Amino acid sequence: SIMSPATYCVCALFLVGAAQGVPSGCSWIERGFGSRSKELQSLIARMGGDVIRQKLPVRFPDRMYEKVQKAPVCERIAFLSEGISNIKDLFDKNLDAVTWDRTQLEHFQVVLYRQWTELRSCVRSPTKYGKRLKKHFKKLRKKVLHNMNYNLQSWELIRKAILRHLERLDLLSASIKRGKTK
Repeated sequence: SIMSPATYCVCALFLVGAAQGVPSGCSWIERGFGSRSKELQSLIARMGGDVIRQKLPVRFPDRMYEKVQKAPVCERIAFLSEGISNIKDLFDKNLDAVTWDRTQLEHFQVVLYRQWTELRSCVRSPTKYGKRLKKHFKKLRKKVLHNMNYNLQSWELIRKAILRHLERLDLLSASIKRGKTK
C-alpha cells in the first residue's frame, strides 16, 4: 500500500532509530509503556470483580490487530496511541451506573491519560487503521453503552472489551520493543 508523504516522512525518521529497536523519539515504549500497560490491565480486571461472560454485540477487531502487527514500527506506535485515545474517550463520561471501586477507576483513568499523553508525543500522523479503530469504538459506545442506557451491565461488557484491547495493545508494544513484525 502507498503511504502519504507525511506518514512516509514520519516513518523514515522513526526507521533511522529502528536499528536500536524502539525508534528514537518514542522512549516511552522502552521505558514506561509496558509497566503502565500491565497496571491498566490489572486495574480494569480488579475494579469490577469477575469479568462478565456475556457475548459482546460488537465483534472484536482481531484481523485489524493482526495487520497492524505486520505494519512498520511507526504505524504500530501510532496505532497504540489511537487505541489508548479511544479507550480514554470511552471512559470520560456516563460512568454513573458503575459500582466499581472508585479509587481504582480514578487511578485507571489517570494511568490511561498518562499513556495517551506520552504516546501522543511520539506520533506525527494517524495510521490507515485509525478510522476503522475509531469506528469500532463508536460501535461499542452505540451498541453496548447507548442501547443499554449506560447501565451497569453495559459497562461490564465494555470492561470486558477494553481488557482485551489492552492485552492486544500490550502485545503490540512488546513486538515494537523486540523490533519484530510478528
